[in-house]
Amino acid sequence: MKRYKPVYVIAVLALLATLAVMTLPAVAVATFVEYPATTGASGPEGITGGPDGNVWFTEFAGNNVGMITPAGAVTEYPLPNAGSGPEFICSGPDGALWFTEQTGNRIGRITTAGVITEFNVPTAASSPRGICPGPDGNLWFIEAAADKVGKVTTAGAFTEYNITTVSSDPYAIAPGPDGNLWFTETNVNQIGRITTSGVITEYPLATVVDPPDPTGIAMGPDGWMWFCCFGSSEIGRISPTDGTVTRTPVLLAGNPWNITKGPDFAMWFTDGANSVQRITTSGAVTLHQFTNGSEVNQIATGPDGRVWVTERGRNNIARGTLNPPSVYGMTPSTAVKGATVNVTYLAGANFFDTIADVRLSRTGSPDIVATGVTAVSGGQITCTFDIPADAATGLWDLSVQNSDGQTGTLANAFNVTVEPPPVLPDWYLAEGTSAWGFTTYITIENPNNTQCTAGVTYNTPSGPVSGPFVVLPPMSQTTINPETVVPSNDFSTVVTCLEGKTLAVDRTMTWTGAGAPASEAHSSVSVDGPSRTWYLAEGSSKWGFETWLCLQNPNQVDAFCTVTYMIEGEGPVTVQHTVPANTRRSFDISQDIGAKDASIKVNSYQPVIAERAMYRNARREGHDSIGTTAAASDFYMAEGTTAWGFTTYVVVQNPNDSDTAVNITYMTPSGSRAQPAFNMSANSRKTIRVNDIKPENGYPIDVSNIDFSTRVHGSQPIIAERAMYWGEGTALGEACHESIGLDSPHMTFFLPDGEARTGGNKAETWTCVQNPHAVAVTVRVSYLTPSGTGNVVFTDEVPARSRKTYNMIDRRTGRAAIMVESLDAARPVMVERAMYWNGRGAGAATIGSFLDLI
Repeated sequence: MKRYKPVYVIAVLALLATLAVMTLPAVAVATFVEYPATTGASGPEGITGGPDGNVWFTEFAGNNVGMITPAGAVTEYPLPNAGSGPEFICSGPDGALWFTEQTGNRIGRITTAGVITEFNVPTAASSPRGICPGPDGNLWFIEAAADKVGKVTTAGAFTEYNITTVSSDPYAIAPGPDGNLWFTETNVNQIGRITTSGVITEYPLATVVDPPDPTGIAMGPDGWMWFCCFGSSEIGRISPTDGTVTRTPVLLAGNPWNITKGPDFAMWFTDGANSVQRITTSGAVTLHQFTNGSEVNQIATGPDGRVWVTERGRNNIARGTLNPPSVYGMTPSTAVKGATVNVTYLAGANFFDTIADVRLSRTGSPDIVATGVTAVSGGQITCTFDIPADAATGLWDLSVQNSDGQTGTLANAFNVTVEPPPVLPDWYLAEGTSAWGFTTYITIENPNNTQCTAGVTYNTPSGPVSGPFVVLPPMSQTTINPETVVPSNDFSTVVTCLEGKTLAVDRTMTWTGAGAPASEAHSSVSVDGPSRTWYLAEGSSKWGFETWLCLQNPNQVDAFCTVTYMIEGEGPVTVQHTVPANTRRSFDISQDIGAKDASIKVNSYQPVIAERAMYRNARREGHDSIGTTAAASDFYMAEGTTAWGFTTYVVVQNPNDSDTAVNITYMTPSGSRAQPAFNMSANSRKTIRVNDIKPENGYPIDVSNIDFSTRVHGSQPIIAERAMYWGEGTALGEACHESIGLDSPHMTFFLPDGEARTGGNKAETWTCVQNPHAVAVTVRVSYLTPSGTGNVVFTDEVPARSRKTYNMIDRRTGRAAIMVESLDAARPVMVERAMYWNGRGAGAATIGSFLDLI
């Protein structure tokens, strides 16, 4: 029988805890305050939340039942009989507290006023231990020495049931979601279930290295029964439906002892290594380390929404306050006066299963309090707001209060309008993630002379989440971090301008591949709407590449997509994919076509957005691009070089059902150079390694060591992209970037991201301007700062059929968006941006957004 851990075990565990503290920093899961028991060396043991709003506990050595208020005031009630050994305690169905007297062989009852009644257990020396209320209105308890489960009515009438396995040493018992009681059998490594009519079923636990020795047990937020494996340093759970068992190792190789469901959709347990640990339903474990010698014993969630534990070794009761809630945003985030708003996704973190209050607030206005509040998970709430007809228009703050009184607030989270919002321009980015080791930031450029407000919504696999509204100064650059709204999540992004004005939006993602000497990055411009058809010329699952097709569905219904792969050197392959409403899905093309080079075409009955991300060499390098919605006779790409250690590829897609003749012209600083035409078969793709275009390979031109822009022309509409690689064989390793082309030049381009730094944290931003005309073009380049003040503006001339490149560091340092305008009304240009970091260990490139009037 495991009444106390043997002394030698405690010593070893204390040593392990000391060593672990030196090598593994404790992760704070709560802030604990300790309150000493009034009686010295009383051995605090069991603990539970009381019906009076206080917390009640037992003192095994002190022979008392104690009560502690949420503020820490302790009252003790001595038991009538000396040496009773009170251990477990629970709230009963009659408004009193019930407890076991292990050495006294009694079940005790104490009212909230301190009146004690005791009932003798029929079987002598049965060693009653765990106790809990049953679904039948009775109290159920363990008889550890007698191998029995007992039941006692609130009037004191007993019934006892023999456990099938002898010498089982049962320890704890808890009600399950199935209307039965579940208990642990420590000595024989089993979990038991008993119906309210006394039928017992036992579930053996496998021994892998050490026997599990199950101790504490409690029902979890997922409807499974969770239990402590003292012997194997694990937390287990068992399905009440079919008896399936899973087990997760704990931190510090400790010995889990007792467990409870926390207020935060997680399980909390005590550990012989003097810690309290928290485990989520997905198996993530964090801990709070106590002072050595605490011997943290039993644990409970109090009526105040805090976690309470007994410290048997240091004679304390400890109260743990969890981290306050964080609010990320909600969907929908706009409504008219007088509307009823059904919030389907209020996103955040650290939400309790019981939410005290959700409200909208605005200075000078009465708060709008939500009704029908339901915490779906620790990160999602649903509720309803009835917006008053006289509510103030404009932005409102959103706050959430947990049952422990702690509040999280998000400023400018909700917009109240006078009239139904007009159809506003949107910008879409299909790719994005704050998981898998990636960092993503969104950059918004406001090229207007007036302040604008942007709404940002993230389409996650579980639905849309709206972040706070973002105020954009005139002629400025603003950077936002999606991780504050959708942490550890895949997402697509939708940006809306509330004023209906033109904005420019792009997205940059950074990561470090496993074992990589430097981080990498890729970026993409947004698109201004979904489409039923998309083309992506590049794509490969050969040569060490992984390629992901990202499809964003912003519609209220599922999108059924037909994806056609135009495989280089082979015929096309077609597959079907479904993207649920208001979500995004990513598809690994190797699962569709194996190891191939392929262009991609997406057809969808519902309009979607398509983007493609590619990675190579265990994600040491990677690049990304949006698709284009239509093929065209011409495609222009401003960036490109075969000098400076770069290798450039042009990828051409022929989506037609017949052969197409293709001409490529390279526009260099000294003029244009035309590659001989070539033929592409129907529904095919072709890759050109531009470094190989030189006389020794039979070409009449040489572009093997020069900067250039590119024009690709087809006798039928085609699609073209360009990919660039550099750094192979260097200490930093190979990196890359890539971009789709555009089917025509334009008068104005916007490139939201941009940064220039010197020194060890160097950042480079290059703006590439392509002039496809037979005469020179004058352009104006503007660098727009985050504040919109101190902007840098200059003009320059780009010679005929050539390209020029502008380095931001020559004009300013810091972050800045870019705007390029052709000042010759009849001569539009093509513009692209390339950025490099980490000594060019990372790079990203993208075309810009464009306008022909502004």
